[in-house]
Amino acid sequence: MENLPEIFQAVGVMLGMFVVIMCEDVNVRTQLRGHDPSQFRDTMLMSRGFEGGNSQNVTSYSPPSQRKPSPGELCLGEDHSPADEEELHKFLQNLMGFAGPSETSVDPLPSSSPPAVHTTLKGALDHTYSAYEPSELFEITPEPETLFDCIMENVLHMDKAAKYIRKQKERGTFRRAEYERFTHSKAATGVVGMDFEGLESVEDALEAARLGFTAYELQGDIMRAQFAQFSRKLHAQGRSVPGSTVSLSNCSNLSRRIEAPPPFKQLRLVDAAIDWIPPSGDISRQITSLYRYILEDITDPPQCIQKYAIRINGLGGRDRRLENLPDSVLWTLVDFGTDVLGLGNKELLHPFNDEVRRSSFYLSLGADEEEREGVFLSMRHKASEWRSRVWSLLQRALTEIRAYTYDEREGTWIRTRKRATRPTVVNLDGSEAEIAQ
Repeated sequence: MENLPEIFQAVGVMLGMFVVIMCEDVNVRTQLRGHDPSQFRDTMLMSRGFEGGNSQNVTSYSPPSQRKPSPGELCLGEDHSPADEEELHKFLQNLMGFAGPSETSVDPLPSSSPPAVHTTLKGALDHTYSAYEPSELFEITPEPETLFDCIMENVLHMDKAAKYIRKQKERGTFRRAEYERFTHSKAATGVVGMDFEGLESVEDALEAARLGFTAYELQGDIMRAQFAQFSRKLHAQGRSVPGSTVSLSNCSNLSRRIEAPPPFKQLRLVDAAIDWIPPSGDISRQITSLYRYILEDITDPPQCIQKYAIRINGLGGRDRRLENLPDSVLWTLVDFGTDVLGLGNKELLHPFNDEVRRSSFYLSLGADEEEREGVFLSMRHKASEWRSRVWSLLQRALTEIRAYTYDEREGTWIRTRKRATRPTVVNLDGSEAEIAQ
């Protein structure tokens, strides 16, 4: 009984805070029962233990009556109905953010419950304010600095990209060359999806239409780039480049893979080269192009490949800061280079004996023994010549990669306009040869 004034005062203060802070319109406060604001204010003041409806005339403290009023009576008066009390109960639940039933009953307070009621209401107040933390209400996302920043987890967010393009055009900083470099990049053409969510949230109808047009134009440009790449790849696979026999279909060992410690990736070379498009020209140019394509993505991070070099017998070289390419990587790539020429069968590296004659590869070379032997010896001679040549082409490709610049933000290699030059190289057999340009 002696704690009732404190409980009534706490209940009144908290209810007053909810109503004053959460309701901007004073009429909302009168919807509890239809009283005018002054009557509601008087009720709140009475609940704090003061007499009089005007806060300016409060002069004395009046103890509560012996009868225990319900929380509803504190705000609605004694002549309220059960429906009014239930409506107040629901209203307070909504203010406190509860989704389920309230833990605080609106029945008359038992004598043993004041501490629990005070704790429950205080917890409800804390819960209500915790829902309005600024970090939760306002998620600040950085503005993209390039179109590449609009790609997250391999998904292109079209709303960000469209707004970025529109902002550039409005400022007069839009560059068609940069735009096309993005639409034709591996990052853009390799996305797994395009997310248009967010475009419909623009309130201005005209601006929404402009952003939508920009987004669909970007999607169309990327799809055209994807189709062009696919067409070139299909065209290259459907015919042999003039004067060339370079093809992944020539590989006799499809499981050949790089197996070396980091930074080298554990990858299968056929998979690494599956998207390579052979350039026109002679075999040397195509082999060099294939090696460049593989070397650009053979390490993690990609630019780590630039600290390696291929030297004769692992010795010499002008730049002592460069490391020798590991032998396991070097000879795996050389074997792969001869294999794409159709000269990578293991029988071509073995002595010509009865075991070779019984192999399925040898038996497939002709209709009779004389024809098979002639073809085999010719291929073996070519394999020996090309193995030395392929080693030199790999050396040249790695030298060119070291002259490139890697853009970490966009994840692309930037090739220099001037090609890296090479002096005359020494083949494995000791002969000198000038690399074909």
